[in-house]
Amino acid sequence: MSENRIDHDRLFKELLETFFAEFMALFFPEAARSIDLKYLKFL
Repeated sequence: MSENRIDHDRLFKELLETFFAEFMALFFPEAARSIDLKYLKFL
């Protein structure tokens, strides 16, 4: 059964990385304007 488990943490992290700019612009527009996405690196 364990091989059928979904890795929700990994999926959430991938979503956040993929749509980070859009997420920030939607929920934190003021902070999003000060983020230089060219130098963004996820740890």
